[in-house]
Amino acid sequence: MAWFPLVFYSIIFPAAVYFYLAKKSFWGLIKATALFYFAFASLKTWFQYQLWSNTGFGRVLLESSLDPSVPGFFGKLRLLTESSGGYFFYYALSRFWFNFLATALVAVLFYFFLKLLEKRWPRFFEPFEPELGLLLGLFCGWPLFLLFLPLSFALMILFSLAMSVFFKQNRVTLGPPLLLGAALTLVFGGYLSKFISLSSLKI
Repeated sequence: MAWFPLVFYSIIFPAAVYFYLAKKSFWGLIKATALFYFAFASLKTWFQYQLWSNTGFGRVLLESSLDPSVPGFFGKLRLLTESSGGYFFYYALSRFWFNFLATALVAVLFYFFLKLLEKRWPRFFEPFEPELGLLLGLFCGWPLFLLFLPLSFALMILFSLAMSVFFKQNRVTLGPPLLLGAALTLVFGGYLSKFISLSSLKI
Protein backbone atom coordinates (compact mmCIF):
# COMPACT_ATOMS: atom_id res chain seq x y z
CA MET A 1 0.00 0.00 0.00
CA ALA A 2 2.98 2.31 0.26
CA TRP A 3 2.68 3.22 -3.42
CA PHE A 4 -0.98 4.34 -3.15
CA PRO A 5 -0.11 7.91 -2.09
CA LEU A 6 2.49 8.23 -4.85
CA VAL A 7 -0.07 7.28 -7.49
CA PHE A 8 -2.57 9.68 -5.95
CA TYR A 9 -0.06 12.55 -5.88
CA SER A 10 0.85 11.96 -9.52
CA ILE A 11 -2.82 12.46 -10.44
CA ILE A 12 -3.93 15.25 -8.11
CA PHE A 13 -0.95 17.60 -8.41
CA PRO A 14 -1.07 17.95 -12.23
CA ALA A 15 -4.84 18.38 -11.89
CA ALA A 16 -4.26 21.18 -9.36
CA VAL A 17 -1.89 22.94 -11.77
CA TYR A 18 -4.42 22.61 -14.60
CA PHE A 19 -7.29 23.86 -12.44
CA TYR A 20 -5.21 26.83 -11.34
CA LEU A 21 -4.29 27.82 -14.89
CA ALA A 22 -7.89 27.32 -16.01
CA LYS A 23 -9.19 29.28 -13.00
CA LYS A 24 -11.49 26.45 -11.93
CA SER A 25 -12.77 25.71 -8.45
CA PHE A 26 -10.66 23.31 -6.38
CA TRP A 27 -13.47 21.97 -4.21
CA GLY A 28 -13.79 18.76 -6.20
CA LEU A 29 -10.08 18.05 -5.78
CA ILE A 30 -10.26 19.00 -2.10
CA LYS A 31 -13.07 16.52 -1.48
CA ALA A 32 -11.25 13.82 -3.44
CA THR A 33 -8.06 14.38 -1.41
CA ALA A 34 -9.86 14.29 1.93
CA LEU A 35 -11.74 11.17 0.85
CA PHE A 36 -8.51 9.49 -0.24
CA TYR A 37 -6.81 10.09 3.12
CA PHE A 38 -9.91 8.90 5.00
CA ALA A 39 -10.19 5.77 2.87
CA PHE A 40 -6.45 5.08 3.13
CA ALA A 41 -6.49 5.33 6.93
CA SER A 42 -9.59 3.13 7.04
CA LEU A 43 -7.98 0.53 4.79
CA LYS A 44 -4.82 0.38 6.90
CA THR A 45 -6.93 0.03 10.04
CA TRP A 46 -8.90 -2.83 8.48
CA PHE A 47 -5.74 -4.62 7.31
CA GLN A 48 -4.21 -4.30 10.78
CA TYR A 49 -7.36 -5.73 12.34
CA GLN A 50 -7.36 -8.65 9.92
CA LEU A 51 -3.68 -9.32 10.54
CA TRP A 52 -4.08 -9.43 14.30
CA SER A 53 -7.31 -11.42 14.22
CA ASN A 54 -5.54 -14.28 12.40
CA THR A 55 -2.89 -14.90 15.05
CA GLY A 56 -3.17 -15.95 18.66
CA PHE A 57 -1.08 -13.10 20.00
CA GLY A 58 -2.87 -10.65 17.73
CA ARG A 59 -6.26 -11.70 19.11
CA VAL A 60 -4.93 -11.07 22.59
CA LEU A 61 -3.99 -7.53 21.52
CA LEU A 62 -7.42 -6.97 19.97
CA GLU A 63 -9.10 -7.96 23.22
CA SER A 64 -6.73 -6.00 25.46
CA SER A 65 -7.47 -2.70 27.09
CA LEU A 66 -5.04 0.17 27.01
CA ASP A 67 -2.36 0.18 29.69
CA PRO A 68 -3.14 3.09 32.06
CA SER A 69 0.59 3.86 32.23
CA VAL A 70 0.49 5.12 28.62
CA PRO A 71 1.49 8.79 28.89
CA GLY A 72 -0.81 11.57 27.80
CA PHE A 73 -4.53 11.97 27.41
CA PHE A 74 -5.40 8.45 26.28
CA GLY A 75 -3.87 6.76 29.30
CA LYS A 76 -6.41 8.61 31.46
CA LEU A 77 -9.49 7.55 29.49
CA ARG A 78 -11.27 4.82 31.44
CA LEU A 79 -13.22 3.96 28.29
CA LEU A 80 -9.96 2.69 26.79
CA THR A 81 -8.12 1.48 29.87
CA GLU A 82 -11.03 -0.58 31.15
CA SER A 83 -12.59 -1.79 27.88
CA SER A 84 -11.74 -4.61 25.52
CA GLY A 85 -10.30 -3.23 22.31
CA GLY A 86 -8.90 -0.12 23.95
CA TYR A 87 -5.36 -0.98 22.90
CA PHE A 88 -6.32 -1.48 19.25
CA PHE A 89 -8.22 1.81 19.20
CA TYR A 90 -5.16 3.61 20.55
CA TYR A 91 -2.84 1.80 18.13
CA ALA A 92 -4.99 2.59 15.08
CA LEU A 93 -5.50 6.19 16.09
CA SER A 94 -1.81 6.86 16.68
CA ARG A 95 -0.53 4.91 13.66
CA PHE A 96 -3.17 5.52 11.01
CA TRP A 97 -5.47 8.39 11.99
CA PHE A 98 -3.45 10.99 13.86
CA ASN A 99 -1.66 12.33 10.77
CA PHE A 100 -4.92 12.46 8.81
CA LEU A 101 -6.64 14.46 11.57
CA ALA A 102 -3.64 16.75 12.08
CA THR A 103 -3.42 17.32 8.32
CA ALA A 104 -7.09 18.27 8.12
CA LEU A 105 -6.73 20.66 11.06
CA VAL A 106 -3.70 22.58 9.82
CA ALA A 107 -5.00 22.71 6.23
CA VAL A 108 -8.34 24.18 7.35
CA LEU A 109 -6.60 26.72 9.59
CA PHE A 110 -4.35 27.68 6.68
CA TYR A 111 -7.42 28.12 4.47
CA PHE A 112 -9.08 30.50 6.93
CA PHE A 113 -5.81 32.40 7.29
CA LEU A 114 -5.64 32.86 3.52
CA LYS A 115 -9.28 33.96 3.45
CA LEU A 116 -8.45 36.66 5.98
CA LEU A 117 -5.49 37.79 3.88
CA GLU A 118 -7.66 37.80 0.76
CA LYS A 119 -10.23 39.99 2.49
CA ARG A 120 -7.50 42.42 3.61
CA TRP A 121 -5.40 42.43 0.42
CA PRO A 122 -7.56 41.10 -2.43
CA ARG A 123 -5.20 42.36 -5.14
CA PHE A 124 -2.65 39.68 -4.19
CA PHE A 125 -5.11 36.87 -4.86
CA GLU A 126 -6.43 35.24 -7.99
CA PRO A 127 -9.78 33.41 -7.89
CA PHE A 128 -9.79 30.24 -5.77
CA GLU A 129 -6.26 30.71 -4.37
CA PRO A 130 -7.33 30.20 -0.72
CA GLU A 131 -8.92 26.93 -1.86
CA LEU A 132 -5.66 26.06 -3.60
CA GLY A 133 -3.89 26.60 -0.28
CA LEU A 134 -6.35 24.26 1.43
CA LEU A 135 -5.83 21.61 -1.25
CA LEU A 136 -2.03 21.81 -1.10
CA GLY A 137 -2.09 21.81 2.70
CA LEU A 138 -4.00 18.52 2.55
CA PHE A 139 -1.74 17.35 -0.23
CA CYS A 140 1.52 17.88 1.69
CA GLY A 141 0.06 16.51 4.91
CA TRP A 142 1.37 16.46 8.45
CA PRO A 143 4.16 17.00 9.39
CA LEU A 144 5.44 18.11 5.94
CA PHE A 145 3.03 21.04 6.14
CA LEU A 146 5.58 22.62 8.49
CA LEU A 147 8.01 22.66 5.57
CA PHE A 148 5.45 23.63 2.96
CA LEU A 149 4.25 26.75 4.80
CA PRO A 150 7.54 28.65 5.32
CA LEU A 151 8.90 27.46 1.98
CA SER A 152 5.87 28.83 0.14
CA PHE A 153 6.08 32.22 1.81
CA ALA A 154 9.85 32.37 1.19
CA LEU A 155 9.19 31.63 -2.48
CA MET A 156 6.57 34.37 -2.57
CA ILE A 157 9.17 36.87 -1.35
CA LEU A 158 11.65 35.66 -3.96
CA PHE A 159 9.02 35.84 -6.70
CA SER A 160 8.08 39.35 -5.59
CA LEU A 161 11.70 40.52 -5.66
CA ALA A 162 12.26 38.97 -9.09
CA MET A 163 9.13 40.56 -10.53
CA SER A 164 10.09 43.93 -9.07
CA VAL A 165 13.69 43.85 -10.31
CA PHE A 166 13.28 42.28 -13.72
CA PHE A 167 9.73 43.21 -14.74
CA LYS A 168 9.07 46.34 -12.65
CA GLN A 169 5.93 44.78 -11.20
CA ASN A 170 5.03 44.74 -7.52
CA ARG A 171 2.14 42.26 -7.64
CA VAL A 172 2.68 38.54 -7.11
CA THR A 173 -0.23 36.24 -6.34
CA LEU A 174 0.04 33.23 -4.06
CA GLY A 175 -0.70 30.51 -6.59
CA PRO A 176 2.73 29.94 -8.19
CA PRO A 177 4.68 30.02 -4.87
CA LEU A 178 2.16 27.64 -3.30
CA LEU A 179 2.38 25.18 -6.18
CA LEU A 180 6.17 25.30 -6.32
CA GLY A 181 6.39 25.08 -2.53
CA ALA A 182 4.20 21.98 -2.53
CA ALA A 183 6.21 20.36 -5.32
CA LEU A 184 9.53 21.00 -3.54
CA THR A 185 8.08 19.77 -0.24
CA LEU A 186 6.94 16.49 -1.75
CA VAL A 187 10.18 15.91 -3.65
CA PHE A 188 12.64 16.92 -0.93
CA GLY A 189 10.54 16.82 2.23
CA GLY A 190 11.54 13.32 3.25
CA TYR A 191 15.21 14.21 2.95
CA LEU A 192 14.99 17.62 4.64
CA SER A 193 12.87 16.33 7.53
CA LYS A 194 15.83 14.26 8.71
CA PHE A 195 17.70 17.47 9.52
CA ILE A 196 14.92 19.41 11.24
CA SER A 197 13.39 16.65 13.40
CA LEU A 198 9.99 16.54 11.71
CA SER A 199 9.86 12.83 12.35
CA SER A 200 9.30 13.54 16.04
CA LEU A 201 5.99 15.22 15.13
CA LYS A 202 4.67 12.18 13.31
CA ILE A 203 3.03 9.72 15.66
